[in-house]
Amino acid sequence: MDMEQEAEALLLRIRLLREAPDAGQLTQAQVSLYRDLGRKVEQITRKMAAAPDAETAERLWTQGAELIQTYLDEHFALPTVH
Repeated sequence: MDMEQEAEALLLRIRLLREAPDAGQLTQAQVSLYRDLGRKVEQITRKMAAAPDAETAERLWTQGAELIQTYLDEHFALPTVH
């Protein structure tokens, strides 16, 4: 999966989470975790914007995408279909 596809997949999961609190689908603990995820994304974005070159920004993006994916998998696992 290329960077753009990976970004779209992560954004889709985050958008679904953004709608979940309004639908009452998240616990209070998950709402707090969602806010924490937002802060992490902001930190990653700031670091990428401050990167001295494109290579560093891309490396930060890759690390950030892995961190976000792990965080989502750990705290907001997708339901499985049997």
